[in-house]
Order: sequence, then structure tokens, then C-alpha cells
Amino acid sequence: MRDTIEYPQIYFEKGSGLRPVIDQMFEEIGQFPKVAFEMEEDSSMAGLVAQGFGIAVMPDIPILRSLSVKTLDIYNPPYERAVYLATLKQRYLSPVAKAFIRFVIEETA
Repeated sequence: MRDTIEYPQIYFEKGSGLRPVIDQMFEEIGQFPKVAFEMEEDSSMAGLVAQGFGIAVMPDIPILRSLSVKTLDIYNPPYERAVYLATLKQRYLSPVAKAFIRFVIEETA
């Protein structure tokens, strides 16, 4: 994260779910980026990066592979994100939904 400080950043808007996560990552290193643009959509962020307006700390989304951008993994500080699966009690689940739930449980165990 320290290596990104010198570059203009395409940043998530304040209402974004990832904004506090990325803010915390910068707080952990005691620095804050130079924000060039704030965006709501990560695909819009990727487009601005591809046009040379700055860099972005963002999830690895499929559109990145179709743009002329380079992606790098972030190691310092390390970050993991918890994702939860919820279903309604006493509600019918199709065989496909049940198979998906089994898949998620097996892959995350």
C-alpha cells in the first residue's frame, strides 16, 4: 500500500461498502492517498485507470482482464473479506440451490 501513495488514486465514493475497508488499509500504514476521482462503480474506476487517470485499489473484477491495465496483489497490510451465505428457514430450496450451498460449505471449510 505504501508504494501506491505517490500516485493519483481512483477511489470508491464514501457510500461504497469497500470505502471503509480501503480507508482502514491506508490508516494501518499511517498514510492516505491523493484522491483524483471518487467513483461509485468499480467498472468505472477500471475505465479511468485504463485511460491513465490514476491507479485504484479495488477487487479483482472480470472487466480488468479486458482492459489494458496491470493488476497486482496487495500484501501489506494483508486483507481478507468475509462473505456470508444466508437462506430463509422453512423455505423450499431447489436442488440447484442445495448443491450451491454444499459447494460453498465444501470450498470454504
